[in-house]
Amino acid sequence: MSTPEPGFLPPSDTPSEPGPSSTGESNVRRGTWRRFLLEMLLIAAVVAGVSIWRGQTMVPRGLDVSELSVMTLEGQVQPLGDVLNGRRTMVYTWATWCTVCHYSHDSVGLSRRLFGGGEGQQIVSLVAADVPVSRIRAAIADDGLSFPVYLASDETLETLGVGAFPTTIFVGSTGEVRTTMVGWLSPVGAWLGLQMARF
Repeated sequence: MSTPEPGFLPPSDTPSEPGPSSTGESNVRRGTWRRFLLEMLLIAAVVAGVSIWRGQTMVPRGLDVSELSVMTLEGQVQPLGDVLNGRRTMVYTWATWCTVCHYSHDSVGLSRRLFGGGEGQQIVSLVAADVPVSRIRAAIADDGLSFPVYLASDETLETLGVGAFPTTIFVGSTGEVRTTMVGWLSPVGAWLGLQMARF
């Protein structure tokens, strides 16, 4: 039997210890993402709760908004009831000069894609008609808005109790206000408001 040369180690028959399990690492990452998503949902729910609490003093619950007038971008005046059309509706109010609104538009658009086409419910918006229609059209194009936009006069917004933008009003199928949220609205808040509009 020959002696191995110095510095040379023969192959060992002993199997090497396995390294860290890729499955274990994957589970850890999955658990981390799950906790992160749950925390984000909790934060969104808290924000929605605060928004609801703030909104209760603005628009009287049970107010029938069906007879309020709004206007299309083409200048046609119609009752808000025609827009609601007997469906639970999230009415998102905004203004072209509102900075927070620009950050809210994406969330409202996502909410519409997720929930706006659900059976018996919809998402529409009312923009303050305090600037020329051309400027409103430009804002719609610049922000890439995907939801219907109607013009609301100061009188209509005052009746709705809108004192700050954005304000989101959830209306039941009978045309009565169910709840209101003030400020930026997450998809979680949109879903919650539409559920509250059932009652």
